[in-house]
Amino acid sequence: MTEELLRERLSELAKSLIDLSPRNPLLQSNTRRRILAVQDPPLEQLWTKLLENGERFLIVPEEWDDNSEITEKEKSFEARAEWLNLIKKARWSKYPRVEVSLPADRLFSNLKRLRRRVLTLYHDAGIWTLFLAFGLLRWTPGRRIPGRKKTEIWESPLFLVPVTLDQGAPGEPFLLGPYEDGETQLNPALLIYLQEIEKLSLPEIDLDTTAIKEAFEKIAETVKERGWKLEPVCWLNVFSFYKMAIYRDLTQNSERILTHPVIKAMLGADQVDLKVHTDIDKRSLDDRPCDEIATVLPADSSQLEAILRVRNGESLLIHGPPGTGKSQTIVNIISDAIRHGKSVLFVSEKRAALEVVLRRLRHVGLEPFCLDLHNYRIKRQEVIKSIEQELNSHLKTAAPSDRLLARLEQRRNALSEYVKAIHTPFPPLKRTPYQVIGRLSRLPLPPSSIKISIDVKKLTETKLNKIINLTQSLVPVVNLFREGPTFPWWGLKEMIFSDAARLELVEHVKRLEDAMRQVKEAIGKICQSLCLQSPGNMKQVYDFSSLIKEFNKLPSLPNGWIKVQDFDKWLALVKKNIKFLEDLNELQKRVSRFAKWKVLLSLSPQEIKRYQQVVISISSNLPKNILKQPLRFLLDRHADFKILPELLEKARCNADSLRDKLGLLPCQNLEDLQRTSVLAEAIAKGTVFEQRWFSRDITPQCFELYQQFVVYFNEKSLLQQRLAQEWDKDLFALEPGKAWETWKCWHGKLFRSLNPSYRSLWRHLKHAYRGKRLLPEKATSALSDLLRIKELEV
Repeated sequence: MTEELLRERLSELAKSLIDLSPRNPLLQSNTRRRILAVQDPPLEQLWTKLLENGERFLIVPEEWDDNSEITEKEKSFEARAEWLNLIKKARWSKYPRVEVSLPADRLFSNLKRLRRRVLTLYHDAGIWTLFLAFGLLRWTPGRRIPGRKKTEIWESPLFLVPVTLDQGAPGEPFLLGPYEDGETQLNPALLIYLQEIEKLSLPEIDLDTTAIKEAFEKIAETVKERGWKLEPVCWLNVFSFYKMAIYRDLTQNSERILTHPVIKAMLGADQVDLKVHTDIDKRSLDDRPCDEIATVLPADSSQLEAILRVRNGESLLIHGPPGTGKSQTIVNIISDAIRHGKSVLFVSEKRAALEVVLRRLRHVGLEPFCLDLHNYRIKRQEVIKSIEQELNSHLKTAAPSDRLLARLEQRRNALSEYVKAIHTPFPPLKRTPYQVIGRLSRLPLPPSSIKISIDVKKLTETKLNKIINLTQSLVPVVNLFREGPTFPWWGLKEMIFSDAARLELVEHVKRLEDAMRQVKEAIGKICQSLCLQSPGNMKQVYDFSSLIKEFNKLPSLPNGWIKVQDFDKWLALVKKNIKFLEDLNELQKRVSRFAKWKVLLSLSPQEIKRYQQVVISISSNLPKNILKQPLRFLLDRHADFKILPELLEKARCNADSLRDKLGLLPCQNLEDLQRTSVLAEAIAKGTVFEQRWFSRDITPQCFELYQQFVVYFNEKSLLQQRLAQEWDKDLFALEPGKAWETWKCWHGKLFRSLNPSYRSLWRHLKHAYRGKRLLPEKATSALSDLLRIKELEV
């Protein structure tokens, strides 16, 4: 491609930056785009106060009068009504008014949307787009616009003054003021269109020394020959022409730009003398001196390679998904350039990218070397002042000490040796630790009870393949290991089965069948005698045999309890008088409806009878409609009270008859009556007592033992209750003296899942076992309570 073609290509790209169609408000600002037109003050007065005096104006709606009343339509919108009321307050009277051609019900919402739009674009891209347009040129383009049927009249703004639209707080009035960092200029899009297409050049006007009226007259004189008109109007709108600066750079510096090899390659040149892509060995990066690459943030080999290529003057593209360290690499590139005395221009389309890099540079202490050109919070004068301060501060930088560099070199060498060891193959497998660890991480975890003894140092490829083949051969019988000891042939070690062994095995199986049949018949008889259900499988048989063994360990009953003559006599007596138990139960049910049974236990039958007569008398003489609780409650149970004496008398007679046969005194109260019922129930169940027990021929030592037993029994009940609140009930089956040692022995094995007692201790004991600390308080308390329960049982 020739130089001429490159120039044409560059010119086409430059023109594509500018929209020269009527869609551009810089060329066509019709009435719809001029809704925020200024009606008052006059154009010249507004120009002078805004640019020369720097005054700020309070925006008010059309035909505004501070003394006028707010209409009902304006009151319907609360925010708008509040805004109008604030304008009338004295604090806003110091600002001159600028009247806009919109009623109050539309002005507030339009200004609100306009301000939000301008600030959003400025925060994102650092571009100010709010301008006050002075003067309107009505003109007709010399060529017909494609897609248009007839020639149109375009209305273009002339002078663009950057302004601000401030609002102190939501709902407060809007203030219009000059934007100090912007420049007043003639419409750049209009200038380019007239020069490139209409071949018309507008006169150069120095707006700092020329009045607005005189500027209008010069332009009107220039366009008069073409029949175009100039109107002195003013309106507020958003105008974006930031690409005009790029267009000027491309057109004014085209010859210089075309000499750059990268630009020529982008334009499509055939042969471009680009810098050769140098080869950088990533493994040799750690061999370079530590102070050669000035990185202020961590960097891997790919990032260090990018830093070196940029330093060598190569053009490159760094791409990657979010979070892969692109901005971190940019910070290191900037710091390395500063280290070698270079300047860096960091450009981004979005303000957010600039903020990320600037924040990282500020964090590592490189902020004094940075100049933020697009910070909307800082004014131009503040930037100039900061540059002056940095120039006068004579910033001193100290090179890192030799000791620090030596420590850094040592740390880097240690890390490099580690990486080298990870990726170095070792015999006899000739595989790296990285490959072995990666392979192991993909394999499932083996059962904790299976251990394979392998000498890793002598492991060869042949031995490894043999182990793999043997492991694969175990796949069909893996269920055998899952069943464990419950598998019928578990523990069989015979490897060769002859005919004789097979016959012997069949004989053993037949004997086993006979033995199982005998066991089943014997256990069936035992279960039938004990009114229990027979076991359904071998596990239940083993459990039942354990139960019988424990039952045999129980102490036998005294001989005097099972004397046939006494037992038969008492049993006949109880059967004869057992009716009184039914009467007593019926009595308790009826009495519990209206009185506490424990209170009545201390009353004699005569006292209960007198109490009954009084209640019946009261309930019979009082009218029912005037009774209240608890008298009505008693009245409703009138029938129960009438039958109460009869039931008590019958129960007392039957109880006294039994007590007389047993050599006991007659019942004195209901408590004696209830004790007799307990004794009768025990005899009915087959319990036999010594005759001398009822004659109270018992030594005082027996009563002392009984009282001690009651104390121990209550203590055991309290301990069991306290343990049951925190632990499982099966914890009581543990041997407390061996609990801790057994736990450490079986920790991590299948036993802890088979024995719920040990699983209940897991929560508190695992910390002590793993961390080699003292037992937690709860676990210690549980073991001590358990030990005390065992002592009480003994």
